[in-house]
Amino acid sequence: MRPRSIKASKSQASLTIFWEDGTEVSLPFHKLAAACRCASCNDARAKAMAAGTAHEPESSILDTIEAVGSYGVNILWVGGCRHGIYTWDYLYALGAGHTPTADHHRAW
Repeated sequence: MRPRSIKASKSQASLTIFWEDGTEVSLPFHKLAAACRCASCNDARAKAMAAGTAHEPESSILDTIEAVGSYGVNILWVGGCRHGIYTWDYLYALGAGHTPTADHHRAW
């Protein structure tokens, strides 16, 4: 699934994606930051889950969004993670209610 358009709203702290199947989803920045799949965030998520706590991202204040080829975006957070690649499939799954797990780097 590919997006038709993407709109980031810093004032509403959300990313709205209009998908080619007509679906529209709005993902809060906090949810996106908490769902980052980079190695550092996966490690922090696994440690938090092992301790029985929720993974909290360092920041969910949007800095910028960069295209990554034709398959996704890299979302950079002010004072937080700058290495997470969010593929179109992953963003679609997050919009459908997918919840990150401790082994989130693996395919689901």
